[in-house]
Amino acid sequence: MSSSKEIKEFSRNIETFASNTNLTLIDAIVEYCTRNNLDVVSAAKMITPKLKKRIMSQAMSRNQLKIKKEKGLPV
Repeated sequence: MSSSKEIKEFSRNIETFASNTNLTLIDAIVEYCTRNNLDVVSAAKMITPKLKKRIMSQAMSRNQLKIKKEKGLPV
């Protein structure tokens, strides 16, 4: 299990890597893992909630993530 410090450092590394390479966050995670011989599944456990929100926001803005629509009329 990774420590809180390692998780924060990993997320910081991903954000820096993404901005330096002009990749999306999700692409940056995959590329970072490939370059550093890390398992993507293990990396997923090291993503901070803040980074997860940024990934989801970025994916929604690029129409890569479906938004659940409510059934029925709004109240």
